[in-house]
Amino acid sequence: MPARRLDGLGLEIRDALAVKIDTQGAEALVIAGGRGVLARAGLLALEFWPYALAANVGDVGVILDFLRENFQHGEIVPGDSAEPTEREPIAALVSRLAILADTDRTDLDVYHDVWLSK
Repeated sequence: MPARRLDGLGLEIRDALAVKIDTQGAEALVIAGGRGVLARAGLLALEFWPYALAANVGDVGVILDFLRENFQHGEIVPGDSAEPTEREPIAALVSRLAILADTDRTDLDVYHDVWLSK
């Protein structure tokens, strides 16, 4: 079956929408193909794996811009951590992700779970 863009599926979303994106570094491609649908999500869970992002898309700007434009708050949780984290405004979260994208991009084992809300 050929791949199709999420925004091209003609989905009618009437209720609350929660989305999880965990595509091993291809998150920017998912966002690029589904901006309209994903922007409707009230809750978004996103795996942020700088190593794979650098290998697959190089520039995480697509992700960071989308988050900044569509969400108000979020949390960054180190991968597989059960430690509670603080919710923060989207501008601070996006700034931290930009730093993590640069500092962690050569470490295969480091990833972060990002939780975002409106």
